[in-house]
Amino acid sequence: MHNFKFGWIIPIAIFFVISFPPLFGHEILAIVCGLVWGVWIGFAIVAAGTFIGEIGNFYAFKHLCSTRGHKIEKSSIIYSSLGRVVREGGFKIALIARYSAIPPHFTTALKLVT
Repeated sequence: MHNFKFGWIIPIAIFFVISFPPLFGHEILAIVCGLVWGVWIGFAIVAAGTFIGEIGNFYAFKHLCSTRGHKIEKSSIIYSSLGRVVREGGFKIALIARYSAIPPHFTTALKLVT
């Protein structure tokens, strides 16, 4: 990938794909980017891929999955209570969830569905 002219687009595309539904492998791909391109260029590629993936995740859950989320929230007490905590807690709770051990892709989806 390093020797291709636009080889850096490949991991960005993979970051975008693993943001849905969200999938695992983000950390492994970040390590590979650091090994292939070095620390600073690898960091830029990971940052760009993560940002684009999060934007895609945000709009997908906002426009495509909100009705399903409300349906699940009505049928499950766990999702209902979690949604209520996030809605009533506001930015502070969203920030705490973002810095917690919960993967960022899940917290993006959680904030939008609730």
